[in-house]
Order: sequence, then structure tokens, then C-alpha cells
Amino acid sequence: MDRIPREEILKWLQKLEREMKNVKALNEKGREALENVKAYMYDSNHFLKGNNLFLALEAAIWAWAWFKISKELKLIE
Repeated sequence: MDRIPREEILKWLQKLEREMKNVKALNEKGREALENVKAYMYDSNHFLKGNNLFLALEAAIWAWAWFKISKELKLIE
């Protein structure tokens, strides 16, 4: 991939933001997982502001990974 579209990163971050509005931690590990999701979302936005699209995409992927895995492990709902 020669170029990572900023719009694609924003689309996935916005989708995750919508998902995060309706989520709750089921235990302490769930709270920790949600903090990691939020941290990676913050990092992704930070890298977007600096126009580092590669790192922005990587952080967005990590945020989604934490989110999906935490749901699968029933740490969040």
C-alpha cells in the first residue's frame, strides 16, 4: 500500500467511538481493557494530527483489537 487514506482511519475511529458509547466493563480487567482502547484511540488521533498515517492506522488497529478481544473474552459488553 503506497498511501493510507486519512478518511479510512477516521471512518474506523468514528465507528469505534460509537461502539464505545454503549459499552461497559464487567470487571477490573474489563476496565483496564477499556483504558487501553481509549489510549490507542488517543494515540491514533495524535498521529493523525502529526500526519503520521502509518502510526495512526497501527494505533487504530490496536484499539479495535483490544475492543474485539475484550468483548470475546466477556470483559466488556
